[in-house]
Amino acid sequence: MPRSSTKPSVVQWPLRTRRLASGLVADTTAARADVPVTTTGDIPVPVRVYFFFGVLAGLFPAIFGLFDPATLDREFTWASLPALHARFIGSFYVFAVLYTLGLLVARRRWQVASGLVAIVIFTTAVGILNLLNWEAFDFDETTVRVWIAVYIAFPVLGLALIWLTRHDDEGTQRGEAIAPWARGWFLVQAVVYGVVGVLCLVARETVADAWPWPVTNTVVQFYGGAFLSLAYISWHSARRRTWASLVAAAPPFLVFSVLAVVVSLIHAELFSADDAATWAWFAFFGASAAVAAAMVAMVIRDRPFAR
Repeated sequence: MPRSSTKPSVVQWPLRTRRLASGLVADTTAARADVPVTTTGDIPVPVRVYFFFGVLAGLFPAIFGLFDPATLDREFTWASLPALHARFIGSFYVFAVLYTLGLLVARRRWQVASGLVAIVIFTTAVGILNLLNWEAFDFDETTVRVWIAVYIAFPVLGLALIWLTRHDDEGTQRGEAIAPWARGWFLVQAVVYGVVGVLCLVARETVADAWPWPVTNTVVQFYGGAFLSLAYISWHSARRRTWASLVAAAPPFLVFSVLAVVVSLIHAELFSADDAATWAWFAFFGASAAVAAAMVAMVIRDRPFAR
């Protein structure tokens, strides 16, 4: 009986070559990205719904704060909001809207990992401030009732979603590894926003005296909650592994930093060139805008929506 040959046929050699080449390409891609190239499923629908309503909730103060500060001052009957304050608060809410929109349109769980906690931090801080200033609210006003309801519902629902998704695997981050300079700047932001945020909440009179323009204690406390959420997002972003994972965080930081500079220049008469706080203000947000612009360019290059 003739022996069967184990030598590969001419047809088999190209197939084996292609498989080997595919493996080498995959290994090279993983090495260049410095991260694994596997991933898991989509973001749960209830979480996406939460992010959707988060976008809606931030639109009113974002739009009117920036473009019609007088209306925001009139509707926010519990606090005095001169034009610069209204526009700066509007800038905060533009950040919130863009950040939540980024969470909403992101494809993977590892791209929204910081979202629920960041929203809970901000809305809880504002909710506590609402309680501390309860006597300032006129509950006959529809805006007041909506405001109070939002800052009760969002922390509660956010905590519920965090609990329900606590065992979910966010998957493996894909894309090009984040550069050390980006991690370093996120840590700088985390420290600056964190320290200022805490001081705004626990030493509001001291912070109000040191602020680069005239500000009330109540508004300073509101800034505190917003700064703490920015500090958390910055700290969490510094721990991410790929540029694609920053799709929700990098663009809002760019827009917020630019808006902070623009609205300050619009009301430049409220700043004093002899005040060190003025120079620190413009230096920090100018540097933040420049670094964030570089980050956004890297995120776009990493094609976050193709991961």
